Amino acid sequence: MWRAARDTNALIEMLVLLQFTSGIEGRISALMAARDSFEEFLPKVWTPEFAGVVRFAMNGGKFDVQRTEPDPARAIPEMRMSRVMPDGEDEWLVWARGPFISTHCHYYTRWSSVWPKMRDLLLRSSETVMDGSCEVSSVMVQYTDLFTWKGEGAPEHAALLQKIGMPELQRNRGLSENWHNHQGWFCDDSNELVERRLERVHIDSITLEGSPAVKIDNMLRFDLATPAPNHATVWEVLDEVVPRCREMNKAVMRSLLAPAMVDQIGLDSEG
Repeated sequence: MWRAARDTNALIEMLVLLQFTSGIEGRISALMAARDSFEEFLPKVWTPEFAGVVRFAMNGGKFDVQRTEPDPARAIPEMRMSRVMPDGEDEWLVWARGPFISTHCHYYTRWSSVWPKMRDLLLRSSETVMDGSCEVSSVMVQYTDLFTWKGEGAPEHAALLQKIGMPELQRNRGLSENWHNHQGWFCDDSNELVERRLERVHIDSITLEGSPAVKIDNMLRFDLATPAPNHATVWEVLDEVVPRCREMNKAVMRSLLAPAMVDQIGLDSEG
């Protein structure tokens, strides 16, 4: 039978991302300077290091190895702050790179517990980097659910997915157990802050640690009608669009999963 990745909870990652109108590389130092305010919850910090370049040159018919010294100026400015689980995997992560800041939760429990923490981390990190030189142009919310096959023999995708799609092709054409289904579309959004909404769903049938698995990746991106110029406006945008994504994701999962799996993961509960 199919089982959710974590007992009755299939959600292995929820992330919320802010996209800025320009890169925030010049503000990474400000985020680093504000490190103390995040340290209690996110004790681990990572920034890239440039290790130098190794070149091989001919010298009298032989190759000489020429190494350059590390040059921090050539490193891509980014910063990750994380909270790590006992198994070494990130439980929480804030990642700033290029024109993005994202907050990731890899151990989802309940919406009432996870979203307030994500919101706080996003608002504090965006407030730190927004100095008037960049504005928020889009908000993206992404959910990743994972199911593994615990039965004997070939996995029965019809027991997991209502809309079979690729497995039908597999039966008809003798394809591998591994397949990918991708769909996405733009649509208008009812919120006046949003110019358009992108909905995108990936479904992957994969082999994970020797066992068949299915990963469902549902992404919702909200392109703003007017970029958010300051922290207060970002606050308003997050409160308008992100809570809606919870029910929108549930609707997508309800349309994809077989009824027994909907019950197994408690999709219609308040969690």
